[in-house]
Amino acid sequence: AFNILNIGRLKLCAAALGGAKGAANLAIQYAKTREQFKTSIANFGAIKHKLAEMAIRIWVAESALYRAAKWIDEKEKS
Repeated sequence: AFNILNIGRLKLCAAALGGAKGAANLAIQYAKTREQFKTSIANFGAIKHKLAEMAIRIWVAESALYRAAKWIDEKEKS
């Protein structure tokens, strides 16, 4: 029963990761097109920091997903 739950958790993580990547892409597009003080807000340090934090968290989640999938795959093979 726990193995089924583990696979479900992996699938949920993958789905959430896809949503996060989509949200990050929308945020980047918006930051490039939105202007304040006659310049794109993507040029502001605070916005760059927020977008970078999004990218870091997505990378961490993706790494955890791949690592967990590898562990499950190794356990299935043995």
